[in-house]
Parts: sequence; C-alpha cells; structure tokens
Amino acid sequence: MNRCFTGPLILVFSPLCLLAAETFVFDHHAEAYVGLVSKTFSLHGTNLTVTAALEDASTNSNALLAANASGLYLGIQSSDDPGGGEGPRIANTRDELLLLSFNHPVEITEIRLRSFNASNGSEQLRMRLESGPDPFSGLSGYSGDYSIEASPIPRLKWASTGGANGPNTVPFGVAGQAPLVVSTGTVFSISSTASATTGGGFMVESITVELPGQVTRPPASTGPNIIMILADDLGWTDLSTGKPNLGNGSAFYETPNVARLADQSLCFTSCYMHPNCAPTRAALFSGQYAPRAGNGVYNVNNLNRGNGTPILVGPSQNEDVPADTDNLAEAMRDAGYITAHFGKFHVGGHEGGSATLPLNQGFDFNYGGQANGAPGSYFASSGTFGGNIGPELDPYASPYTSAYLADRGFADTNALAGTDKHLTDAMGDAFVDFMNDHRSGLHADYPVYMQFHLYAVHSPIQPRPDLPPKYQVKPPDGGHDHANYASQVDSMDQAVGRIMDYLDDPDGDGSTNDSMVADTVLIFASDNGGFIGPTDNTPLRERKGSFYEGGIRVPFMVRWPGEIPADTRTDTLVHPVDFYPTFLALAGAAEPTDQVLDGMSFADHLRAPATPRSREAIVYHFPGYLDTRAWPSSTVIKDIAGARYKMIYYYEDGKREMYNLSQDLSETKDLLDGDYWKWLLNQSAAEDLAETITQWLTRDEPDWAPSYPTVRASGTPLSAPPPGVDPVAVPRDEQFRMVEPVVINPPTGMRLSWPAIPGHTFGLEASSDLENWTLIVDDLITIGHRIEYTFTDPPAALGRRYYRVFVD
Repeated sequence: MNRCFTGPLILVFSPLCLLAAETFVFDHHAEAYVGLVSKTFSLHGTNLTVTAALEDASTNSNALLAANASGLYLGIQSSDDPGGGEGPRIANTRDELLLLSFNHPVEITEIRLRSFNASNGSEQLRMRLESGPDPFSGLSGYSGDYSIEASPIPRLKWASTGGANGPNTVPFGVAGQAPLVVSTGTVFSISSTASATTGGGFMVESITVELPGQVTRPPASTGPNIIMILADDLGWTDLSTGKPNLGNGSAFYETPNVARLADQSLCFTSCYMHPNCAPTRAALFSGQYAPRAGNGVYNVNNLNRGNGTPILVGPSQNEDVPADTDNLAEAMRDAGYITAHFGKFHVGGHEGGSATLPLNQGFDFNYGGQANGAPGSYFASSGTFGGNIGPELDPYASPYTSAYLADRGFADTNALAGTDKHLTDAMGDAFVDFMNDHRSGLHADYPVYMQFHLYAVHSPIQPRPDLPPKYQVKPPDGGHDHANYASQVDSMDQAVGRIMDYLDDPDGDGSTNDSMVADTVLIFASDNGGFIGPTDNTPLRERKGSFYEGGIRVPFMVRWPGEIPADTRTDTLVHPVDFYPTFLALAGAAEPTDQVLDGMSFADHLRAPATPRSREAIVYHFPGYLDTRAWPSSTVIKDIAGARYKMIYYYEDGKREMYNLSQDLSETKDLLDGDYWKWLLNQSAAEDLAETITQWLTRDEPDWAPSYPTVRASGTPLSAPPPGVDPVAVPRDEQFRMVEPVVINPPTGMRLSWPAIPGHTFGLEASSDLENWTLIVDDLITIGHRIEYTFTDPPAALGRRYYRVFVD
C-alpha cells in the first residue's frame, strides 16, 4: 500500500507545542478534569485519537488530570497535594491514565516520562497493549520485569521505580530494540500504581511516533470534492420525495433533507445495486463484476445460506475485495485526493485480514469501518460503540449533553440529555470534525473523496428515543406504518441534512461566503432494496436479497450546482461498477491501464442527461443460495427496441422468467410462462436476452472466471446456460392460423395466403402487441380452397406485426 506521510512525529502534550507544521493543544484548565477527556489531532493525513481516561472514575471522584507547559500530568489526588502547579499525585490505587488509539499502524520509538513521589513511597508505571509481541524484552536499566496478565485481556507491562522527580525514558527501536508497533485500532495505555503515603505521579513529556512506509503524496487534484452517502437497506419507496422513484414516495416517512437534495439533483430512476450489502460495496470498490479476479464477492458471508438441503451446492467465494486489486480509494488518492471512509465497510478484514481494511486499501482516514456488516447496536455503551464498529468512532460516543443537543437544534433537550449517543449522530459528529480539521490542515488544498456509508437503516431497528412518538400517531401509507423504522429513516435523513448544511456554511456563521457546494459532487444512494417487514417496497416486487426489482432497484441522486442540472430525472441504467470510472472522470483522472473496469462512466450524462446514454446490459451472476430469497441464477436487464426487459435463468431446473419492466414494473406477467401468444410476441427479445447472459458468462478473458454451483447428489459442476430459448409449442387448435406473409413492397406492402373453405366470408386483422387488433378487411369471399390477399399495412414499418384470419 502506498503511504503519504513523513516522520518521525513527536507528540508533546503541552499547550505551545509546534508539531509537524501544525499546533495541537491538549486541553487544560486551572481546574482538574474528572472522568473522560478526549481530543482528536490530525497528523499529516493520519488521525490520532488521544483519550485521557480513568478506569473507575465513577468510584474515584477525586481522580485528576491536568497539564501545564511541561507536559501532561497523570495521577490520583492524595491528601497532601503539593500544589504549586506540580500536578495531581497518585495514592494507593491503580488506574488507567492515558489511552492512545491510532487510525494508522504506527511505530512508537520513544516515550519520555518524569516521575515524582515522596521518599517513603514507591510507584510503578505500567504500559500495555491489547495484543502484540512483547515490546519490553531486553530493555535494561529499569527495575521490574514484564509479564502478561491473562485477564481481562492479554496485557504487557513494564514497571519502573525511578527516584523522586527522576526522568524515565522508555526507548523503542534503538540499541537493537524493535519499535513498539501499534496496529490500527489497538489501544495503547499507560496506567500507574502507587503506595506512597504522600502521593506520587507521572508526567508524560513526549511520545515519538513514526508512520511507516513514507511516500510523497501526488499533487492536489483540481477536481471537485466527491462525497458519496450510501444508506444501508433503504428501499426505493422509503423517502418522502417521489423524484427518484417515479412518484412512489411515502407520506408516512419524513425525509425533508433527502427531498431537498432531490430537488437540487439529477435523480436516477433505474439504479440497480446487488441484492445485499457486500457484493454492492465490492463492485463499487473494485469497479468489477463478481466473476472478476479483482472482486469475487457474490453474497454476504457465503453462497450456501440455503433453507434445508437444496439440490445444488454453491461454490466458495471471497468476502473481501482482494488486497492487490487497484481499488477506487487508491485510484482517487493517486489522482490527488484525500480519501476518507466513514461507517460500514464490510469488504475487508475476513480472509484478507487487516491488509484489506480501509487504511491498508487507499484510505487516509477511517472512521469505524471494518469487517462487520451490521452495527450490533446503534447505541454507545460506556463511551464506546462495541466490537462491530471500529474504535475510531468511539471519541464521538459520549452521552448526549444539553449543550450538544441545543447546538444541534433539538426541540426537547431534556428527552435525550445524559442518554447514550446514537451511531448515526456520532457519524455526523465525525464528519464535521474531519472536515474542520481538513479545511485547516496540511492538505487543505486537496479535494476530498469520501465514502459516508451509513449503517442506517440496517437492522437492528433501534431509533433515537425522541423520534418514534410522532410516527406512532401518523396514519399509515400503504405498507409504511412502522414507527421505529420510520424513526430510523428520519435519523438517516438528519445525517444527510447535516452534511448538506455543512457544505452550505462550513463555519456555521450564517454566511455562505465559504460555501463548498459549488466545489462538491454530493451523491446519495442505497446499497440494496428494502427489507420487507419494517417497510414495504410496493409497487416493486419482493425485497432485499431478491433479484426482483424490490431487491435491487434503489433511489439514487447526484448534485453538483452549475455542472449538473437540478430537479431533473433520467432513466439510464446504472450499476455499482459504473461509479469507479465515473468518479475518475469527475476528478479529471484517467482509468487504470493495468486493470479492467467493467463499468461505464455516466459523468457526461450527469452534465447532459437529455442526451441518451447507451449502456450495455446489466448482468448478475449468483451461483448460490440466500435462504428463500435467492437461489442459483443469472439475471440480465437490457433495453431492446425501446423497451426494458429482465430475464432470470435458474440453474436448478433451467427455467427462465422474463418481464417487460417498461410495461410491468411490478413483474406480475412472466412472458415465458408457457402461453403461446406471449411467446410469439416476445420470442425475439427472449432470444436476445438469453444470448446476452451466455456471452457475458463465457467471455474469454484472463481474469474472468465465473463460479458455478454443483449438483449435490453427483458433485457434477454446472456451466453457463445455453444461448437459446426453448420455443413454445403451437397449440393444436391454433396451428391453422400460422401463415407466412410475403413482403412485396417493403416495409408496408404485404401478401398473405391461407387455406379457405368455399362459400365462406373471411376477414383479416393486424396487431403489434397481440392484444389490440385492427381490422384490415372483413369481406373476402372465396369459391376455392385458398385465399391470396395483397394489402398495405403502414404500422408494419414501425416494428413487428402479427396477422390473424377469422371466418364468418
């Protein structure tokens, strides 16, 4: 992975310390701090969270933390605090004093500490890591030995009994010693014990940190900021606006901010994601379809999430985008962007380990993104969000305060004050902090590429407690009636509004002179369709997990004032593989030459949506099972002769379904259900769709390797479906109606002949859809056994025509 930092960095906790061309001040006041104090520092494009905490502050109300120009004092106040600015002391207790959590892997090369204690006492300083090799082995000149404590987590500790006011320098990476390597998200802590009757303490003078893999950052791009907000499990109809969903918004849900964004955006009514989270994110991140070697993610978790024992067995798959894929974040960083990921990641940290997590995959910053797809809980507990969410969001996990709520404009601050922070609000807090730091930081001249990937509205449905009451008294709108889910949608909308408001007025002073709106492409979408139960996707069929429209069709809108026309709609096809080339085009960067991108940029279409965009068919290949929602199949969506069709091929029995989405959005009429007239009408389109699936799966390219299921009973692997579609047999009582027209004057002059019965009158009708028939003639009388009739039929010039004969 490329790096972009230079070092070493020295973290000196004093008010006037100049650090890496920026000044960072650890908050200090005349009074002592009680409980938790935190500060986030931006260091050359990395993010370091420094948290001073007391392990049992609830029971030690006299716990103190203070700082002066010399350093950061840590300790517990004793009965005879010496005063004079010397700082707090430790007396007969042990507490967690300083926690360091890094957003990048770092190497600590030196820690400088100063101890002070009475002559009749002693004290120990302990350092520990959550995991890792022993960093203290071989150090000399200090008393005490390291040990590993078994509970509650493995802890490495080093003890010192330095004299009163003695300096203690803990070196790493010198004199043959290895650096103390702190990996991403690992918490490094300093704690202290003492048995001094008159107290004692430590002062942290400095910590020297190096960021490995130093590489010069490319020049800043002149392109716009690109911020992609991706909601999780938000259905096509789960918005109060009808602009991105063909008028199918909801009167039950309240999303005024997304509606405002839609008014200012180009809205896409035919954006197709994958049926569930991970494959959508993998396609977006890699720019490749799942059968490519650079992707390989077909489903969440695995391809054998079946009900019972199905007749086929799904193949193995990736859960991570491979570490060596040239992904979107790396491409944007190489194009001159600062890259940041917020929230759900889900396509790293499995078989690829830490190498596939955000900070090793092109992101300069990561706020909470890791392997898990669901948050576990939306509420912080004891100031953290728990194991499913990366620790980088923990600095924003403090309970709500009245001041916070008032600043955010909450109507009733008493309802939430003192309660646990909701994850969606914490992500908004992190966004504001990041943007403020970036705008005043070393790389302020670089545009930002940001993935703001919300966990909302994914289960568990845990709304902020102030929101449900208003929905509990609202009348339902169709299948939209779930107060808690509506509250979750509401919270998501507030996060969108917070981003929009910040871009309008970054410093919040009421003036838009510093607005970032004109320099920012703002995108909103969902990663898959809505999950039926708490919501309803009507008029779309089915739900998340399905390849019917309810599982894959999502709201999508893009805003860039002055470049993209506002309040406009387009029906062009979009798939997540299209985002990678589109973002590069918006950045003015070239596509990679050593990696295939399967998507087609829609950057030009954004600026000129009235100009039709001809995108090739979207094809999905799903070789496994997702309970009862999806089973082994291949699906194609394609525009043919002015209509949009979908075909699904099922590997279990070779059955195909086909729908005309232009006429049947709800997929209620399978055009291949065995009805002869439907087959006659749709034969040409069906052959085209079947051929498209087969050609897509069987392309001859080095990195293209679709996986297929195997037959459970025999272990026989299956392969791509045949290119044709089996014809429907002509019903016996309709065979006499089969005639072959002869075009004698293209394209409208016709000659037909058919068997006749002497003495009867015959008529002829024409149709383009086998439903609406137009009379051509009704008074043909014959005395022979055959009629031959020549006529002109102008509609024949517009497309396929069908003719039928009737007899009086």
